[in-house]
Amino acid sequence: MGTGENEQGLRKIVDLSRWLSVGLLLLHFYYSCYAAFADYGLRSSLSDRMLQSIAKTGVFESTLKIKSLILVLLIISFLGAKGKKDQEYKLSAVISWIICGILLFFLSSFLLASDLNMATTASSYILACSTGFGLLVFTGARLSRLIFDNLKQDIFNEENETFPQEEVPHVNEYSINFAAQYRLKIKFVNPRYPSPIFSVDFW
Repeated sequence: MGTGENEQGLRKIVDLSRWLSVGLLLLHFYYSCYAAFADYGLRSSLSDRMLQSIAKTGVFESTLKIKSLILVLLIISFLGAKGKKDQEYKLSAVISWIICGILLFFLSSFLLASDLNMATTASSYILACSTGFGLLVFTGARLSRLIFDNLKQDIFNEENETFPQEEVPHVNEYSINFAAQYRLKIKFVNPRYPSPIFSVDFW
């Protein structure tokens, strides 16, 4: 399988994981706040049968269990996060926001046990949990980029202070060639060719 096919396959897995996490979160909201949704008339015989099927799995019975599953799927979706380097984001700040997101995402479950009326409880819980989830999506992708950017071999990083040079001379009636050396992996590379290794062409 080629590199392009590998990346395409990874992208599909990442997208599927992200949409599954969102879908499970929405189902969790509907399952946990069903009384409030039903009070507003947002129910049907189809939704009732769906909730009965969901209840049989046992996954949605515990908020800790379903939220842990959502978090795992979200982490998988971060593995393929790509984009420009976020130079303005510091690792410590990103980690701090991730911790806030995790705390808000999980501790929001205590709102379900509050003495507020159904509508207030449901809206407060959905708002708090969604905010925590949004923080995780926003900062988790940036943390993934920071980690993978540091792992990647960058030809302009500290070890490779100069980029690889052309080692084969290009000779024509307009070219001027200069001998040169460059630094690669903390070592200076000298030309192995009898001819100059750096070419500057004037047209």
